[in-house]
Amino acid sequence: MKDLMGEAPLLSLSVLHLENSEYNNCASKLKNCYLCFDVDYLEDCYYIGNSMQSKSCFDGELISHSEYCYECYNCQKCHSLLYCTDCENCQNLAFCHGCTGCSNCLFCFNQTRKEYCINNTQYTKEEYEKRRGEILSKQGYPEMLAYFQKKRKEFPVKYMHGTNNDSCNGDYIYHSRNAYNSFEGDNLEDCKNTFYLFNCKNCQDYLIYGDNSSFVYQSLAT
Repeated sequence: MKDLMGEAPLLSLSVLHLENSEYNNCASKLKNCYLCFDVDYLEDCYYIGNSMQSKSCFDGELISHSEYCYECYNCQKCHSLLYCTDCENCQNLAFCHGCTGCSNCLFCFNQTRKEYCINNTQYTKEEYEKRRGEILSKQGYPEMLAYFQKKRKEFPVKYMHGTNNDSCNGDYIYHSRNAYNSFEGDNLEDCKNTFYLFNCKNCQDYLIYGDNSSFVYQSLAT
């Protein structure tokens, strides 16, 4: 097998069903996308990695079922986020980390179902808009990003990122059952030793894609 792989030509790209989407790789079902890798079902996205089911997102990784996210990491079901990490079901957030079900927040960390908060402090809608405007007018993005990165270190980090799982271990696993030593997966069942798979059952030692696959062993990009 090793000798055969050494002699056989290799594909320059691993792509499928792309529309107006050049310079992408390990990708499928893209429309109007540029420089995206290990992605599926994206539209109007640039510079995205390991993401799926999203629109109008830029410079991000691990983005899923989201729209209008910029410089975000591991954000699920979100809308209009700026420089956020590990957020789910959120909208209109900037420089937030570990938030769930939040909206209209700035510099918030590990918050759940909060609205109109700055630095984990609750404000009225009017107070929030006033203070947010003052902060944005006085500080540039490099200063705010440096503050966000420093402040984030003050809060505890989850041992595993994921929700709606049953008997799973690894990291960045969502909506899965009996997935072991698996990473960056969604909707997995009875899987082991996997990376960046979604909608898979009974798979082991399997990396990248999946999408309604079952009983796959020691495979890559299928």
